[in-house]
Amino acid sequence: MSFGLTPEGFVRKRLRDILDSLRTNTESVLGPIDMSDTGVFGKIYGVAAEQMAQLWEEIGAILLGLYPASAEGVQLDNVAQLVGLARIAAGNSTSIISASGTQGTVVPLGTDFSVATEGDVFESDAAVTIDKANAIRLDISVSGVADNEDYTVSIAGTDHTIDSGGSATAITIAAALVAELTSAQVLMVATDNLDGTFFIQSTDLESGFNTDVSATGAGALTIDTLATPIATTANDTGPILGLAGTITVIDTPVSGLDSVTNLEDAIIGRDVETDVELRLRIQAARQGFATDEAIRSRLLDEVPGVSSVTIISNRTDTALPSGQPPHSYSAIVQGGTDQAVADKLFEVQPSGIASFGTESEVVVDSQGNNQVINFSRPTNEFAWVKVIYTLHPEDTFPTDGATAIKNAIIALGATFEPGQDLLVQQLVAAVWNVPGLQSVVVTIDVTVSPGGPPTYVATDIATDSDTLLLFDAARIPVSEAP
Repeated sequence: MSFGLTPEGFVRKRLRDILDSLRTNTESVLGPIDMSDTGVFGKIYGVAAEQMAQLWEEIGAILLGLYPASAEGVQLDNVAQLVGLARIAAGNSTSIISASGTQGTVVPLGTDFSVATEGDVFESDAAVTIDKANAIRLDISVSGVADNEDYTVSIAGTDHTIDSGGSATAITIAAALVAELTSAQVLMVATDNLDGTFFIQSTDLESGFNTDVSATGAGALTIDTLATPIATTANDTGPILGLAGTITVIDTPVSGLDSVTNLEDAIIGRDVETDVELRLRIQAARQGFATDEAIRSRLLDEVPGVSSVTIISNRTDTALPSGQPPHSYSAIVQGGTDQAVADKLFEVQPSGIASFGTESEVVVDSQGNNQVINFSRPTNEFAWVKVIYTLHPEDTFPTDGATAIKNAIIALGATFEPGQDLLVQQLVAAVWNVPGLQSVVVTIDVTVSPGGPPTYVATDIATDSDTLLLFDAARIPVSEAP
């Protein structure tokens, strides 16, 4: 039998094969000898053969480490380098915290906040001052009530003013301001509390804007609560959850800091990439570089925080309706920092093909030249889903059935990518996972503001390729048919 590298592959010598070979070679020179386990030669050859068998085993392992399907650990890292990949390191979850407190309060770098239920700690990335010039939310009350008086809310340098008219009350003034803000701007959404107070909150739940209100005279408004956004990072790597509204504990007391919360789910971190995950990426990379699927895969897998990617290639000689020029590609990317997205696109984009998008970053190439990389961020719009259900008389509807219906729709919405349409029957199918239903009627709408108001329809709603639909329980009214 042949051992070592053969046309059929590597054949390893095992312990018995080595002992047989030693006996044969020794007897060919010395004649018959005692190779029993108790004999001198048997003991000596037993020790030597075990060492040789380990060497043969290591040679086999080295050869297996040359192939993605069998390599493990560092050997798999080495194989990945042959196709330009590296194992993805563990990453931390990140979250934008809305910090409420006194104007001028400085929240230092390294201030700790934690998730109320699990106790996972998020730490502030930089020192931030709670300031009207960087407000993510304002709770406002009408403190002066007067007829025919001007009341003003300023957002990003633009004044929004209403005249209170005759017979003014705090409630009518607040309602008029909310209507004005809703119709006049999109940076912050206004919500009326129906009691003479209202609040404005950043539409994207992340950005702060320069804000103020008329604070003196008869047309006075009072800022009851002021909140500024603070970027935070989880102390531990891995998929640390921070669901919206759960990062509420202030672990590092700061004078003037009253409360915190995260207005949206944290961007989930990750554990170090496993061998199985890396093998799949190697397989995908070997299928091609600079293709639509390859670019999408590399952005999703290798840029921290990226949650969705849509690649649009224009291979024609004419511009697309979106304005994308001929022979160009567009990457619509949700999540990740602008620079990290641009760096990865420069690494994986087709050579000689123009990038297109509303955002741009400069990447310095290996020759020291500045390269402008264009891409786009999804435009967030807000999905509304109204569900009216009837119950089957012979089935059991859960006590929290209405909540289960909402959760089913939110779970479906979490899978949406930019450009995905809102389909009535897809929503109906998701709702049917809740037991006890006899029939459901689903109507929908899509608005540019999270405050709506919606105009529900029973037909599908198409979205643009760069539009990402956001779902929230507050925009999913559920009720039983009368």
